[in-house]
Amino acid sequence: MAAARQEAGQPGAQIDLTRLSIEQLQEVRKQLDAELDHLATSFAQLRSARGKFQGCAESVMESFQVDGEGKRQVSVKAVKKEVLVPLTSSLYVPGEEEEAQVTVDIGTGYYLSKSPAEALAFYKDKRQALDRNLQELESIIGSKAQNLKVVTEVYAEKMRQAQQRPQSEQ
Repeated sequence: MAAARQEAGQPGAQIDLTRLSIEQLQEVRKQLDAELDHLATSFAQLRSARGKFQGCAESVMESFQVDGEGKRQVSVKAVKKEVLVPLTSSLYVPGEEEEAQVTVDIGTGYYLSKSPAEALAFYKDKRQALDRNLQELESIIGSKAQNLKVVTEVYAEKMRQAQQRPQSEQ
């Protein structure tokens, strides 16, 4: 594998697979398999996160009777309610929140109070960002899978050649 890296010079450069030994091809296959497994896991996690954001948006639409843009279908009277606001994982302080507000987890333990329209816009932006990441990751997975297929074909051909050599020498 080290020889393959030296030939390539830098990451992403083309490698002539026919020049690699069987052992080096096995290492390249193992590395590509590991990368594909990791990418597939990441893809599944991103899809799960996208589904959670979609679920949050649907929950806001149902709870506040708003459409996809956050426009109210039924008028709701704004009423303040008492809530406990988390400052840390174990410290909460009393606060007031308008009933027509949504508490949105913006990540790393931070929460913001937003209107339903703002919450829907937040979730829409998050879903769109995840969609872009998923598309990019999907193309990377396809490329890696194609690379693995080529490496496997070259490996199989080298194995056939190695098996034929001892037979032809006898």
